[in-house]
Amino acid sequence: MPRTFSRISPEPGLVDYFNLLYSVVPAETDELVKESFRLRYQVYCIENEFEKPSETTHQMETDEFDNNSAHSIIKYNKSGQSIGSVRMVLPNENDPSRSFPIQRICSHSIFTDRKFFSQNRPVEISRFCLSKSLRTIYHSCDHRCLQLATSAESLPMILLNKYGPILGLIRGLVQMSMEHQVTHWFAIMEASLIRLLARLGIYFKPTGTLINYHGMRQPCHIEFSELLRRVYSDQPHVWEVITDNGSLLNATGGTNNLRILHR
Repeated sequence: MPRTFSRISPEPGLVDYFNLLYSVVPAETDELVKESFRLRYQVYCIENEFEKPSETTHQMETDEFDNNSAHSIIKYNKSGQSIGSVRMVLPNENDPSRSFPIQRICSHSIFTDRKFFSQNRPVEISRFCLSKSLRTIYHSCDHRCLQLATSAESLPMILLNKYGPILGLIRGLVQMSMEHQVTHWFAIMEASLIRLLARLGIYFKPTGTLINYHGMRQPCHIEFSELLRRVYSDQPHVWEVITDNGSLLNATGGTNNLRILHR
C-alpha cells in the first residue's frame, strides 16, 4: 500500500518521496508475471520493434529463460499503472554454462567459467524496460508532494524527477538479489545505459568486446556488494532509494554473508 507522510518521519527524505510516488512489486503471482510480459511486449515489440509482434502470443513477450527467472515491476501509486519491469535470470544449477542469454553471444571466460560459478552465484540482468508511452499517459501526478518539500529543486529531487522509475527497477533488482543470494550481475547493455547507470553511482565493468545484438552493445558485469558500496559512497541518496533506506539489506540469508553497508 502506498505510504503517507503521517507514517514516515516528520522531515521526509528522498526515499520517502520515492515511496509516495512509486511501488516496486515482485512478480510472485502468475498474473503479475503476465503483466511483466505485457510490459515487455509494449516496449520491445511496439515502442522499439526489437522483437516481432507476430512471434508473440496474447501480446506478451517471452522466451525460454523466463521459467528460470525472477521478475519485478514498478507502478505509479496514484494510478496503479505498471510502467516498467526487469528480469533476473538465475543460474542453471545443473549446467551453469547454459544459464544465461549472454552465454550464447559472448565468449568471455567469466560468463562460463565453472570455477567462478562454483564459488559465486551470478545472475543475468535483462529485459530492463520502461514504457515511454505509459509513463507519459499515466504520469498524472504533478509531483505536488515534491513541491511541498522544497521551493527550488535540489540535486536529490532532480534525481527523483529524472530517474525515479529507473531507480525503482534497480530497487527491484536489489530486492531479488538479496532473496536469491546473488553475488554478481551480468548484463549486455547499450553504451548510453552504462553511462546513465554510472551517473547514479553504478559502475558496470566492460567485459569483452562490443557485440552487434539489436545494435552495438557491451557485455559487462559487476559484483553486487561492490555495487552497493560504491553507490553508498558516491550517491548516498540513490543508495537510500534502491535499498529502501537499507531495509532490503536485512533480508534473510543475505548474500553469502558478504559485508554490505547499512546506514
